[in-house]
Amino acid sequence: IGPEGGATVLADSTAGLWAPMGMRVDPAERRLWVATAAVPQMLGYTPADSGRSAVVAIDLGSGAPLARFEVPRDGAAHVVGDLTIGVDGRVYASDSRAPTLYRVPLQGDTLERYVESPLLLSAQGLAAGPDGRTLYVADYARGVIRVDLKTGKAGLLAVADTVLALGIDALSWAGNGLIGVQNGVTPHRV
Repeated sequence: IGPEGGATVLADSTAGLWAPMGMRVDPAERRLWVATAAVPQMLGYTPADSGRSAVVAIDLGSGAPLARFEVPRDGAAHVVGDLTIGVDGRVYASDSRAPTLYRVPLQGDTLERYVESPLLLSAQGLAAGPDGRTLYVADYARGVIRVDLKTGKAGLLAVADTVLALGIDALSWAGNGLIGVQNGVTPHRV
């Protein structure tokens, strides 16, 4: 969407996208990273693709696909719904249908299973901490989960009794803390 409000299509299914979910821009590399999943609500849905999901890198200028990293096919349903970029440029993605966080590999074309935890019931938005050591994951059913990027250890982030951390879909780091978008509670809020 341009400054005057006009919209153009940057990329579509010809770039290897199913339904686009979460997106992040990597300004240093001039890439748009897109979490994408084959879901019945998308145009051109094919039941044979059900449960498939990927992360796709798209050139910001041309819209050309630069790379595609698919979730390994294991017979289970997967929906990679969001992603984030760490301070080191690594891309991490959440799967709302499996207790798994993925990482774009340095080599190859298959997403790496990076963290598996029973705490991840419905992982949604992710935010990389500015320390380069911590990843925060919004889990719709549990709240915010803190992941140590070195060890992969996951733990529930403690919040004050006056804070409802459930139903967070999108998560971003800003200033000295996290901003969450809650669409799983009423009223919806930031």
